[in-house]
Amino acid sequence: MLSSIAAKIRSERRQAQSPSYLFISAFAFLQIRN
Repeated sequence: MLSSIAAKIRSERRQAQSPSYLFISAFAFLQIRN
């Protein structure tokens, strides 16, 4: 499950290369982990 989320983030990251988007995706990833 986590690997699929990481793949989704990687594919979306190619379309949105903004630092704020990376921060939001990382925050969401941590929320899912907890």
